[in-house]
Amino acid sequence: MIAQQLINGLTLGVLYALLALGYTLIFGTLSFINFAHGEVSLLGAYLAWFAIARMGLGVIPACIFGVVITSVVGVVMERVGYKPIRTAPKLAMITVSVGFSYIVQTAIQLIFGTQPHEFKVMNVTSWSFAGITINSIHILVLIVSIILMVSLQLFIHYTKSGRSIRAISMDQDTAGLMGINVNATISLTFAIGSALGAVSSILMGMYYAQVYPMMGTSIGNKAFAAAVLGGSGSIPGAMLGGIMMGLIESIAGTVLNTQVREGVAFVVMILILIFKPSGILGKEVVKD
Repeated sequence: MIAQQLINGLTLGVLYALLALGYTLIFGTLSFINFAHGEVSLLGAYLAWFAIARMGLGVIPACIFGVVITSVVGVVMERVGYKPIRTAPKLAMITVSVGFSYIVQTAIQLIFGTQPHEFKVMNVTSWSFAGITINSIHILVLIVSIILMVSLQLFIHYTKSGRSIRAISMDQDTAGLMGINVNATISLTFAIGSALGAVSSILMGMYYAQVYPMMGTSIGNKAFAAAVLGGSGSIPGAMLGGIMMGLIESIAGTVLNTQVREGVAFVVMILILIFKPSGILGKEVVKD
């Protein structure tokens, strides 16, 4: 039973990690939490569902459609809402992000309805051995998530754009003086973060075989907790935090009960932050 929950927890964990990476990338460049990230990411799942159910596209083209449009929405949101107030107090940016969260959530309900939509996009094959059951959705989620997380690490460390993102996260003004296009790099960050979030939401929809309006808030809160748990601004931390959140949630649902499983993960996050406020892999900030 525990082994099965570890498989389920790892599957959920990598999905939380993908979404948490979006929070982390944006926090790293602008030093604020984009609370609209979960809802914007959910848009990708709804668009993929719409492309399959209403436009008749195949699964892969539909998923690409959802990811691309979500990336564009993320960039537009940054240019329209966040760029004009970058120099304002961070509270202003947080307030705008909360506003965007409600706007996107309301738009999703108005356009796609308030009822859940079935999201079965493939025939699920299961394999059982030693009391553990693994299906094709588990394998798909793990493979796609691991490929994307490794690719992001390589992109951040070994490409010019990735080094620009790291430079801006260290010192935006100095990066600008060194010839880095700050506006374009921040837009790229939102595009990547939104795309990763869209993939996470699409895979989550496949995992649960449905999409529903509050899914963005639910997984967004857990991904936010994962980003904080792992260390805000740390990409490896977001990955670790997401996997830990998934494992804790899954095991708690077995050891305790399903009604408290989500609460336990947040309790662990609070305890971690009490004893290590920077998160597990976050860097301590020393003030003079």
